[in-house]
Amino acid sequence: REYATMGKSNPSMFGLFSKGSGSKGIEDELMNLKLAAKQLQRESKKSEKEMDKSKNLVRQALDKGKTDIAREYATMGILHKKQSAEYLRLAVRTVVWCFSILVPTN
Repeated sequence: REYATMGKSNPSMFGLFSKGSGSKGIEDELMNLKLAAKQLQRESKKSEKEMDKSKNLVRQALDKGKTDIAREYATMGILHKKQSAEYLRLAVRTVVWCFSILVPTN
């Protein structure tokens, strides 16, 4: 029977129990979440590097007296900084969520 809302034959939420019974499916999903957190950390570092490039471009544009172009580069640098912070925030949430599943509550 096909479920209309999920588009899958398995009604489990987020596919946590889709790989069979027991904890094997959960362990696989936890590993996937940990890998996703690492990927988010890498993306954050990439955004920080892009921010540094934007800073250098701002300096170069200001040295040449092109304030409009420097303003555009500064705007891009700010966006990269915010994006980097957001990637880190998501990575931390993912790791915390993983550990909240692993540690039983009373």
